[in-house]
This record gives sequence, structure tokens and C-alpha cells, in this order.
Amino acid sequence: MKKKLLITMGCSLTEGVGCYDINTIPKRLLETPKGEIKFENFWQIYNLNLERFHERGWPNRLGKKLGYDKVLNLGYGGSSTSGQVKNFIDKYSSEMFTDWEVLIVFMLPEPTRISFYIDNQIRNYIPQQGPLPKAYIESINNIKYDPLLEQIFYIKTMEEVCKNRNFNFIYFNHSLKLNIFLNKLYPSDNNLVQSLNYERPDVNDWDTNLDFFSPICLHPSEFGYEAISKFIYTDIYNQFPQYIGTPKDEIDWEWNGEPMNYTDLIESIEKII
Repeated sequence: MKKKLLITMGCSLTEGVGCYDINTIPKRLLETPKGEIKFENFWQIYNLNLERFHERGWPNRLGKKLGYDKVLNLGYGGSSTSGQVKNFIDKYSSEMFTDWEVLIVFMLPEPTRISFYIDNQIRNYIPQQGPLPKAYIESINNIKYDPLLEQIFYIKTMEEVCKNRNFNFIYFNHSLKLNIFLNKLYPSDNNLVQSLNYERPDVNDWDTNLDFFSPICLHPSEFGYEAISKFIYTDIYNQFPQYIGTPKDEIDWEWNGEPMNYTDLIESIEKII
């Protein structure tokens, strides 16, 4: 019998951002009014907790609940749907995982995010991030549909890849409303019509959601990711019970979310030609 591999794809919510070790957070920042933590302070704390994010987010928690043998997490903060698919194909274009029974679970990023190859690697952009994504948004006549149609193209791409490699595939958006809308626009048996409805709170409502959200940013805390993993597990159990195994307390895992950098390859090619 083949071992089971869970591959997870998505943005910061899949990378696990928010599982901070409270001991790495200076007391003065914990006492800073909500929403007023300086950007440079955030990145300092972020980098100290990266390994913890990758270990304690929902992917490993879900893998244990499903009873899988290993989790390969491709989640990457700020990712777009297109950027995630590009990164998957860049890294695993010829990988069939023949020794594994594979399930890919894709928590889709916000659909207006875009990606391009810039400086020899994938760069993801959110709408507020400079003139490039702003030009894209301004050129769209229908902000409600066009980004979703773009997202659906990449969903179809992953469906074809998984079909050709005999991988199982599930996708969903963390916003319940958006996921329902997506499923109406593109009905698919692979869409997980989930009960999860993750919406970041307004800063003024932060204190009422303190258990679910981290004290540093509006990402889930460890408690929040545990709740998310339970939502996803329950919905898989109800819709795809064939993917459920015997739960495990320990699981092998690997994070491989950072986009490939082709600089060395390009420089070696340039020397040849």
C-alpha cells in the first residue's frame, strides 16, 4: 500500500503566518495599540517565527487528522493563485510522486492578486502593491468577474495536472461567500463547498476575536489554525470521505513555498551562448 502525501497550496494563511511564539515579541509591542505596530517591527518578528509558522499552521494539523504520512506545504505569504500554480509546476513539472497517494488541497488566495516572472523568479502582487497591479485593476471593466475568470483558468490547469498524474485535488476559498460565487461561475466536483468563513476583523473588533487571531497581525493564531483545520477536515469528511484515514499524532512535513530563483541557471546558460 502506498504512503499518503498531502500537498497544500495557498498564501500566508497556508504558510501558517500568525503562529507566533509570545516570547519573541517585545513587551512594548504587546502593549502597542492594536493596528499601530510598525512595519519594520512586524518583519523582524515574522522572520524569527518562520519555522514555527510552517510547523503549526493548518496543513500539518489537517495532515494528522486525515492520517497522512507526510505534508508538503507550498503556502507562501502574499501568493496569488497564478503564482502558486507557477511555483508548483516550476518545482514539480516532472515529479509524479509514484511512491505516494497524493491529495492536493488548495486554499485559494484573493483572486485580484497577480504574478509575473521578474528578476528570474516569480513575483506576486496584491492590488495595493505599486503601479503594476494598480494598472491591472484599473484596466478591468468588471472587477467582480474578471479576476475570478483568471483564477478559474489556474484551477482548470491544476485539475488537468492532477488528472494526468492521478493526484486527488480539492480547492476552496477561505471566504464562504466568494467560494459559493466561484462554484456558481465554475461548478466543479473538486470544489470543497466548505463551512469555513475566514474574514479578517476590523481593528476595532480585534479584542472580541483575540483567541482566533494573533496579537501581532490579523492572521490566525495557533488556536485559529486548529479551528481552520477542523473546518476543512469536517468538510472533507462530509464530501470526500475516501480521503480520510486513521488520525496520527506525528507526521513528516516539509515547507517548500519560496519561489525558485533561476539566476544561477540563467548565468550558466549565458556563459555557454
